[in-house]
Amino acid sequence: MEPGTAFRIRQIEFQKLIGGTYTRLQTVIPLTDLQFSYTDAAPFKGVNTYRVTIELDNGQLIYSRQEMVNYFPGDPYVVFPNPVSQSEMLKIT
Repeated sequence: MEPGTAFRIRQIEFQKLIGGTYTRLQTVIPLTDLQFSYTDAAPFKGVNTYRVTIELDNGQLIYSRQEMVNYFPGDPYVVFPNPVSQSEMLKIT
C-alpha cells in the first residue's frame, strides 16, 4: 500500500476477514515513510480476505476494497467450481 501523503492520517490498519468480522492484523502510525506492507504469517487454507482501513485525524474511516488471496499449501492446482455445469467456466488456479 502506498498513500500519496500521510497528511491528516492518524493510522493505517491491515485487517483480515475472520468469522464474518474484520480483525486487526497490524496497525501503522505513519510518520515520513509512505510505503507500507504486511505479510500474513498464518493464512487459512483456502480463500483469505483482506482490507486496509485508513483513519483520518477527524475520525473518518476510509476502507480499501477487499482483496482475496487463495492459499493452498501442498496442492499444486485448485480446480473450481466442482462440479461444473455445462455452461459454466472451469477455473484452474
